Amino acid sequence: MPLITDRAVERLALAEHGQYSRASGKPGLFLVVGRDRKSWTFQTELTVLGQRRQHKEVLGHHPDMSVADAVKAAELKRAELRAGKAAPGKQPAGITLRQAWALYREQRLVDASPRTVEQYEDVLERTLRDWLDRPLKELAENPVEVANRHKRIKNRQEALTDEDKQRRARRGRPTDGGGGPYHANHCMRVLRAVYVFARAAHSYLPDQHPCRMVTWHKEKPRKDAPLMDARAIRGWFAQWGTIKSPIRREMHLLFLLSAARRTALLSAEWRHLDLRRRVLHQPRPKGGEDKAYDIPLSRAMVASLRRLREAHRAAMYESPFLFPSDRSESGHVARLMEDDMPGFKYGHDLRHTWCTHAAYVGLSEFHARAISNHRLRRDVHSRYIDVRALDRPLRRSQEQMSRYFLKLAPPEALALMRLAEPRPTPAQSVHLAAA
Repeated sequence: MPLITDRAVERLALAEHGQYSRASGKPGLFLVVGRDRKSWTFQTELTVLGQRRQHKEVLGHHPDMSVADAVKAAELKRAELRAGKAAPGKQPAGITLRQAWALYREQRLVDASPRTVEQYEDVLERTLRDWLDRPLKELAENPVEVANRHKRIKNRQEALTDEDKQRRARRGRPTDGGGGPYHANHCMRVLRAVYVFARAAHSYLPDQHPCRMVTWHKEKPRKDAPLMDARAIRGWFAQWGTIKSPIRREMHLLFLLSAARRTALLSAEWRHLDLRRRVLHQPRPKGGEDKAYDIPLSRAMVASLRRLREAHRAAMYESPFLFPSDRSESGHVARLMEDDMPGFKYGHDLRHTWCTHAAYVGLSEFHARAISNHRLRRDVHSRYIDVRALDRPLRRSQEQMSRYFLKLAPPEALALMRLAEPRPTPAQSVHLAAA
């Protein structure tokens, strides 16, 4: 096979999803094309303790590394392996956590949602930032150190930077130390995932991951969000009516009526609204673009969106987001808690409430899962169902839930909805649909 040329590499289109590889014409040298870059990799097989293993290593990236440079790097790497310089147990340092994280992010998180990437960044670039330049081999050979770090995070003994303290203070969280039991488990899961991924490409890394001696904290269902029964929902509506900002008021109401996830609803844009089908499209929910779905809109939700549009006009907002914010880097509301309303339920607590009461009113489990974007059952029958064809029945179920919740609202809350909702003219309806 002839050697690939620099011009041919330049002409290769970036991958739309995932990645693909091209043989270079040189044994062991491959070009891996992802969504953002083209990388030269060296791949071969090694015998480790009598077992054949795949060895894969990134040599560089196009256009920083030409074809000729990649061939030289591959030949040098092959010579090192044959000489035993990179053999298991003889490598002095090897790939670091920072390098493994970059590789993991580029290849495994390429189609992940922004929220998922942020969670990994929070662990590796904030909590474990002092380990980024540590070799993975060194971490794997010191499992006691890793277990002690888990314990320190669990006991909230992590040192915080000034930026971390300010961020936690804004969220009403303690600033004397970072961490917690659930975050400790999450940190170790992320570290384990990155290590296992790197081990597949670097055969000299030990078989056992660094977290093997961690005593995992037993995770229990949340108890800080008690069930909102009918009486509690009436109280919630009473508190809701005291919120001064009309945009935040409609935001909380839509969280209750939609069963949407926090990030999905907060990042929703007017262009995702389809009033003809009465749905709010979610292009990148939890799970990424492959999990895109539509939130069916009840009449009460459409009325809320109409009031929200009127609030935008009154405040002279020109934002693409449903819930804009001048204080947020993203351009939309990021903080749901109401500072002057202790005990007020918001965000994910309202999603819990919707799912619980959907079961109480007898909504079908399939409809409840489809509306809340929970994973459908994994049986053959469920795989045959195309949810996109169920707009009307799902909308009826959403209508049933909205009527149920609004029946629990006190007269003051209902009056506020009516007063804030002038009878729309045809021109206003067209404007809302076009927004």
